[in-house]
Amino acid sequence: MHAQRVSVRLADGTDALADVDLRLTSATSLGLVGRSGAGKSTLARVLLGLQRPTSGEVLLDGAALPRRRAGLRRFRRCLQYVPQDPAGSLDPRRDVAACLTEPLRSLAIDDDHDSCVERALDAVGLDTTFARRRCSSLSGGQAQRVAIARAIGTGATLLVADEPLSSVDVGLRRDLAALLQHLHVDHGLGLLLITHDLHAVASVCSTAAVLHDGRVVEHGSTAQVLDAPTHPATRALVDASRPGALG
Repeated sequence: MHAQRVSVRLADGTDALADVDLRLTSATSLGLVGRSGAGKSTLARVLLGLQRPTSGEVLLDGAALPRRRAGLRRFRRCLQYVPQDPAGSLDPRRDVAACLTEPLRSLAIDDDHDSCVERALDAVGLDTTFARRRCSSLSGGQAQRVAIARAIGTGATLLVADEPLSSVDVGLRRDLAALLQHLHVDHGLGLLLITHDLHAVASVCSTAAVLHDGRVVEHGSTAQVLDAPTHPATRALVDASRPGALG
């Protein structure tokens, strides 16, 4: 997937995004960081085909994203989304199996859905007994694993994860970060991790990009970006993440 010179202009004339150029493949683990209001969520909506850019385009295998909802099915099979709050994407009245099979039906996945559910649960470290558990009975960490399983159960090769670690405590955060890294390294899943947590980026992602006022101001290997920042916005993020920093 290639976000090619993507810009989004707001009604007041300001740019939520300006000439953003990023690539994501199955070999990529990219951490996108930036302060609140930098444009991270807007970029996620554009990449997912939920918002049209004012200029530029998003390409998948060299082809522009379809503009009609009906044409997005192939794209949705390749790219899936993990939200910050899994409770918002999992119906508490339904069991886990029902929540995991819903996207398989909507995307017309031609495979045995029970087998897809089992494989997805196994990939995120949950046994098959979770399939019959109600989503309302899940802990925060379990719900986030189920949300990840729901995304990868379609056979997606690219994953956009929007602050997936922010709703759990520190210990679970490490476990989920390790899971995302495992899915990237061992399952060949391309990962865009949108987060304010530089420690998660350092542990999960091989590359990092810093978004500031809608622009990518720094982009390179994670070590290069976080250990030797050159832009003031990056230096401010690094300083704020150090032990003892306020805010």
